Amino acid sequence: MSPAAESRIPLLQVQDLAIEATGDAGPVRLVDGVSFEVHQDEVFALVGESGSGKSLTVLAIMDLLPPGVRVSAGRILFRGRDLTKLPERDLRRIRGKDLAMVFQDPMSALNPLQRVGRQLAEAVKLHATGLNRKQTAEKVHSLLAAVGVPDPAGRAAMILITHDLGLVAEAADRVAVMYSGKVVETAGVRDLFHRPAHPYTVGLLASVLGEGTAGGRAFTIPGSPPAAADRPAGCAFAPRCHASLDQGTCTTTAPLLELLPTPPAGAHGPGHPAGPRAAACHFAGNNAGQLLLKGQQA
Repeated sequence: MSPAAESRIPLLQVQDLAIEATGDAGPVRLVDGVSFEVHQDEVFALVGESGSGKSLTVLAIMDLLPPGVRVSAGRILFRGRDLTKLPERDLRRIRGKDLAMVFQDPMSALNPLQRVGRQLAEAVKLHATGLNRKQTAEKVHSLLAAVGVPDPAGRAAMILITHDLGLVAEAADRVAVMYSGKVVETAGVRDLFHRPAHPYTVGLLASVLGEGTAGGRAFTIPGSPPAAADRPAGCAFAPRCHASLDQGTCTTTAPLLELLPTPPAGAHGPGHPAGPRAAACHFAGNNAGQLLLKGQQA
């Protein structure tokens, strides 16, 4: 296969991923039907409130789910290999060498009593046997240098898990918004910020970008996400969404993540072609998100 053809194949494919935890009344689904792709040299962001399933999704990719939590359905393909079916010895060869996770608080992952370089050298020697002391040191130095290089060519692909939408706007290429264990919107970063399609995405952006209400208060999304064991039968966001008022469909039928019409070319200026977008909302594209804002401004 030519390098050009290989580069078009997703580096990582998450397909209909479901994650369950053991509950007193039986299994509780924490992540439900999550799908996305990450391509080589791409920065892909997962955003959403706490408890939306972002971290669990990535922990499942790394096979680092806590005890009592397991992948119950779906596939995780890394370079075409299904990680959910690999034996532990094969996963150990991939984890840390080809797939790695940088946790939010590095002090909880690194020993503060040892030099960082020494700890990195231990990981390098574990996955790259045969290197002498000088070669190991050079490898460590190159890894540390790579951390500060913003050029995407200096990385492999990357998934950002964050609440910081400013960071997403600055660093990400594409974004998936998660709510209550599901992906509710995917889009290129410019489309997401300029043309959000899901009411939840609109609310997130309004709360961060300083949209005000009629009384001068900062915007906040009303209510809170449902517990995993108490999700409503229809759209999980319906109880918090002004757009769902008097709309029986929202409370009875869960919306599917469906492709939306592509914005016109050049909608965000030259050099920024519109990419595919999808949203899980019965009224996406009908100003449903703006209704959420008007509901609190009223």
